[in-house]
Amino acid sequence: MSFVPFSVRDTHEAMLAKKDTVSGIRRNLLSSIYLAGANSLSQLALVPVFLHCWGQQVYGEWLVLFTVPAFFVFSDVGLSSAVGNALTIALGQGRVREAERSFNAAWKFQVIAWVGIFCVLGLLLIFSPLREGLGVPQMDLGKFSLTVLMLSLYSLASLQASMLSAIYRAAGTYANYLSWSAHARILEAVLVAVVLASGGRIIAVAAAMLAVRAFGTVILYEKGRRLLPGVCCRLFSGTWADLVPLLPSGLAFLSFPVANALVNQGTVLVVNHMAGPAAVVLLNVCRQLARIFQQGTSTILTAFQPEMTRAYGAKNGVRVRQLQSAALLPVCLVAIPFIAGVTVFGADVIQGWTRKDLGVTWPLMFACSVEAVTFGGGALCSLLPWAINRIRALSLVYILLNAGALLGGAVLMGPFGLTGLVGAFCLAGTAYCATGLFLGCRLGGFALRDLWSPREIAATVAWWRTRKA
Repeated sequence: MSFVPFSVRDTHEAMLAKKDTVSGIRRNLLSSIYLAGANSLSQLALVPVFLHCWGQQVYGEWLVLFTVPAFFVFSDVGLSSAVGNALTIALGQGRVREAERSFNAAWKFQVIAWVGIFCVLGLLLIFSPLREGLGVPQMDLGKFSLTVLMLSLYSLASLQASMLSAIYRAAGTYANYLSWSAHARILEAVLVAVVLASGGRIIAVAAAMLAVRAFGTVILYEKGRRLLPGVCCRLFSGTWADLVPLLPSGLAFLSFPVANALVNQGTVLVVNHMAGPAAVVLLNVCRQLARIFQQGTSTILTAFQPEMTRAYGAKNGVRVRQLQSAALLPVCLVAIPFIAGVTVFGADVIQGWTRKDLGVTWPLMFACSVEAVTFGGGALCSLLPWAINRIRALSLVYILLNAGALLGGAVLMGPFGLTGLVGAFCLAGTAYCATGLFLGCRLGGFALRDLWSPREIAATVAWWRTRKA
């Protein structure tokens, strides 16, 4: 794609478009900060409640069971991300009918695929030792089965909510979607805390989470239906032919949640089998603290991605480069102080936070902090490919790196413990950051040095100050 440079001599319409972009980023950024804060504070607040009410053993079992929703990641086939970009571009070019058919084909396929995976999971539950496979053979079969059912339905509600985000992105109201998602997350955390304080066990917590997630999805649907009535869910609209053009990009996007499942749920299962539930809790707590950084990068990503899509679609090459530079600058400034702070003070913070001595060490905290920086930074390094559905090669690199990290980490865990496991993902994350940034520069038509030239850095700093004002 060839770009049309942007300068101060451009038309008044172009200047207004630039103002709209800044305004859109401001709204998205504020809402994504709210969502990230809701996610982080909810997770951090619930950990000591879980440990106090259940203890390490039962909480570790819950973390293992909570890997079940990851099984359904394949039912999305990456369509939530692909259809969001496609709808934004199609509606921006006036192709409303095409957008409506694509969206309806996508959500129906997602439900059908979910049903298929649920049937497979049910067969595994009946005819194979699924409890042993997850590492919880001591759990009562009835309680285990009911929990798996509710967590499966929880995954369906989550997937459909993610699909609905495409409507809000295309309508230019993505900030509203983020805000309502944050409301739902806070409500979910409060209800879980109430259930725990009331003596509720695993089934009750799963039921509470399912109820809130289902309610939140219904609210998002109703608001989206009023927002774009010509695009929202219709049972008899959208066919396989409408879905096919989305599948190449969707399958590429699929590799990212699959690889993330290896990073998160995969390590939970490996650690549970090799070291038991207590080690699962230790790893989970250390990662949660370190991934406060990743929540910060997520706020930037969710704010910038829709605007990057619009800038690329408008062939505004200068704007694309400016957005990429502005997205990376805060990460580069904060990364090293964050790693140092978590390494030095992380163990004390966790002990004060959980009120328990979990056996945290500074090498583990260092590894978790570096992992968080590379994990979050990788998303921003690949901002442009993500925003324009050009991630096929990147997706293959990502899943291969993380699959290799999981296997290598399992080997390193023998001599180095959890630090070796997390360290393997640090190396994979660093390699992915370099790959994503290289591809983004190539697609955007600029060199890496262009992002870090003194002139570009000064312009980026000025842009952030303007946005803040």
